This record gives sequence, C-alpha cells and structure tokens, in this order.
Amino acid sequence: MKLSMADAAYQILREAREPLHYAVIVNLMLAQELIQTRGLTPGASLLAVILRENGTRTNRGELPRFDVLGNGVYGLVEWRPVGIERRIQEINHSTRDELRRLVSSMPPKAFEELIGELLIAIGFDETTVEVVGRSGDGGIDVIGVMDIEGVTRIEAAVQVKRVKSNVSPEKITSLRGSLTPNQRGIFVTTSGFTRQAVYEATATGKSPISLVDGEQLLDLLFKHMIGVNGQQHIIYEIDADYWPEAPAKMAPIITPQNNRIKKTVPVSYPLEIFVRYKGNTITGSLLDSGRVVLDGETYNSVSSAGMAVTGWKSCNGWSFWMFINPVDNQEYLIDVLRNPSG
Repeated sequence: MKLSMADAAYQILREAREPLHYAVIVNLMLAQELIQTRGLTPGASLLAVILRENGTRTNRGELPRFDVLGNGVYGLVEWRPVGIERRIQEINHSTRDELRRLVSSMPPKAFEELIGELLIAIGFDETTVEVVGRSGDGGIDVIGVMDIEGVTRIEAAVQVKRVKSNVSPEKITSLRGSLTPNQRGIFVTTSGFTRQAVYEATATGKSPISLVDGEQLLDLLFKHMIGVNGQQHIIYEIDADYWPEAPAKMAPIITPQNNRIKKTVPVSYPLEIFVRYKGNTITGSLLDSGRVVLDGETYNSVSSAGMAVTGWKSCNGWSFWMFINPVDNQEYLIDVLRNPSG
C-alpha cells in the first residue's frame, strides 16, 4: 500500500531516529517503494508537502509533525523535549478531537441549531436567523441576514450535512436550485467536498456557493467559543528587575577583575554616578554623607535613589549605581567605595 508523501517521510524519520536531509528522505521513500511519483522533482514536492502540513496543523492548534532544522535537514517535533507550549498544543489537539466526535454524533436538528448559533456569532442578525429544516436533498436548513455596516445585506441560505463521506457536486447543484434570487448559498458539512464539488461551487456564470468543511467548522467553533471554553493559567517567573542579585537590565554585570580596587579609591564628592536602565543612562550625584541628588531631588540613600529610577521596586543601590574611577578610567559599582577590597 502506497503512503502519502507526508506519511512516508514521517515513517522514514521514525525508523531513522535521527534528522535527515530531505534528499535522503526522498531516496529512502523511493527505495522502499513507500510512494509512487511521476514528478521530476520529488524533493521539491516533499518540501512543499511538509510546509503545507506544518502550516495547516499549526493553524488548527495541532502539533506539527516535522521539525525544520535548517539547511534542508528535517526531524520530528515529537523528538523535542516536552515543554509548556507542547503540552498546550497536545491539550488543544485532544479537545479538537473530542469536539469533532461530539459534532459528528449530534442529532440532525441539534446540528442545524448549532449552525444557527454559529451564524449569529459570525455576525448575522439574531432576529433573522432561523432553523427551517426544509426536507429534500436541496433543502435549506438555516437562513439568516447579515447587515454589513448598513452598506449591504447578505441573505444566506445554509444547507448542513452531518455525514462521513465527501459532498458531491450534485448536492451543490441542488442547493443552488433552492435559492431565491437574493440568497447566497452556504454548504456546511462535517466531512469534506470532492474536487468536482469545489469546482461546481465556484463555477463561472453560476451563483457561487460558500463551502465550509469539517475542519473549517471546528476552526470557527473554536474561534467563537461555541461548545468549548478557553482557560487561562498564570505562569510565574522571577522578576529580574525586582531582585538586584539577579541578572537584570538595571544592574550591569561587572567582572571580578574590574571590580577589584586596592586600598582607598581616590574620588572626590559630590561624585557623579550613573546607571544604564531600560536603554537609558541616568546620572546623579553621590554626596559624602551617602545621600544622592537625582533630578533636583535629594534621597537619603543610594537604594532609595535607585528605587526612584526603577519605579519604586526594591533595589540594592550599592550594586545598582556605577562611577568612573579616575585612576584607570574604568567603570565600577559604587559598592567598592563602601567596601574597598585589598
């Protein structure tokens, strides 16, 4: 049994248990006769298939299968370490599968009412949406009107099909024949549409029919939160700006060598001090009393002056402010003025 190009590539990578160049993947697929292709550039076809599948899965909230590693090398996303993002994708994928099962098992009348609710969520006038459930293959199940900013009105007639097989072009033709001159047809199914049905829906010279397949339907239900709930969870992380000991923008990193001054530092007061914080350089004056003059205000300590800069977050001013040592013209934390090393 021949596989699709994507499934064959997935099988090759699973068996290899390591990333491979796409040319190697193609050669192995052909050697094992997993695919049958008449194209002259199967490598390019594989790249297009992987790109398309990854994009489709990502848009649906699913976890992509293929990991693009660069330089034509591909692996499997499932080889990545499990993290928060992957766990969220797995949960969404599981929820999507369950929603698909629930929608596919709904009674016909309930499914029609679901589509009516979806039309209202999309923007149709609630007072115009009605589940009519007309009988017959060309029967219209839901009608509604969308008023677009008072500029134009769209009268929609929707047929829904909760089926497993793809919808044929005859169904599209039948729906079109049931429309009034002012109505726009919409066909919604839990399955898909044959290629001929898609062609018939957009045929030149005929009233166009909008098509919504099962996957698009799930996308819309997720987007408009119909039948699902979106849960938000708080993830805590350390606020590096709050803790002076943590690597942060407010505390430039000084190497041990540059932070070593022997004996007394020959500076005079008031001493110009500065800090680089969130892309800006802020300067002040350190007095011999330990107070700091900043923007015309006098602060009782270097820490309170630092807090004024950080928006009153906790701040250890001695490891926050810096100065230039006149001996070597190098930058140092002002902590060396308080505790010079020998």
